[in-house]
Amino acid sequence: MTNKLGNRNLFAVKYLIAFLPIAWILLRIDFIELRNAISATEWWVIPVISLLTIILMFLQGFKWAVLLRAFIPDLSLSRVLSCHFKGIYYSLFLPTSAAQDVVRTVLLSRNNDYSIAWGATWLTRISGLFVLLMLSFIGLLLMEPAAIPKGMVPATVISWCIIILIIFMSFSKKLTRLFNRIIKKVMPERFILTMERIREGIYRYRTRKFCLVKVLFITLITHLLFILNAVLMFRGITGAFHIKECLLYIPLIEVICLSVPLTPNGVGIRDALSALMFNRIGLPDEQLGTYIIFGLITVILKVVGGIPILYEWLKKL
Repeated sequence: MTNKLGNRNLFAVKYLIAFLPIAWILLRIDFIELRNAISATEWWVIPVISLLTIILMFLQGFKWAVLLRAFIPDLSLSRVLSCHFKGIYYSLFLPTSAAQDVVRTVLLSRNNDYSIAWGATWLTRISGLFVLLMLSFIGLLLMEPAAIPKGMVPATVISWCIIILIIFMSFSKKLTRLFNRIIKKVMPERFILTMERIREGIYRYRTRKFCLVKVLFITLITHLLFILNAVLMFRGITGAFHIKECLLYIPLIEVICLSVPLTPNGVGIRDALSALMFNRIGLPDEQLGTYIIFGLITVILKVVGGIPILYEWLKKL
């Protein structure tokens, strides 16, 4: 009973963290001016960002499938995409941005080698962080110094070094041996054995270099489309593209949301960071509020992940 109450309180705190920043942003806005800003937004914004969001969902699932099929060649793309979209759907309700990865991997692991499934999931996330930081660094070089928030340069460099270290640790048993000795002293044996198998699953990808190159290319295309989504949104709202700003800020915001999975789909944290960063380039609160509202539409679109769930339910009937 105590555990259930504790879990409910934890869920409540996470949802509070998600919605408090949005409330803080909206309370600062004149709602008449917000209505005018929404009315002045180009008509094509919602259909374009909706289409791009759905394309991004498919690309994320396809990238995962490329990694999985490197060692499970009989695994169909439809099966992978079904698990992927189910994970997207359940991520709307589970109080962490990591829910999508966890749900889809658990579903796929029921009938497949879980070490490969979790290894592929780990590599999709690490490759995503690597490419995001690379794009953000390019944006950092293009931006005027006055528009770069204080401390962003060292934070980006430190983050880059951490990701590089994690990548080397993922593919080197020598680097992880010391950590394994420490973990074995504090964790149960069953957990250690499971982690060892997952580590072996990740390590096996050392022999699939071409596969990893393909994954990096798909990741680059995916994140460029993600940044384009924000660029087009700002173009429709403000009349300007803000390409350099999006190239710098959007990847950093995603890195933080992926690294600190506190809220469902990063809601609240992403919005607060967007308001803080884009406020530096002089955007009015009403236009930032419009951007955040349209950003929530891309989160709501994740209900399309329920299509395979609905299909299986109807099939059973």
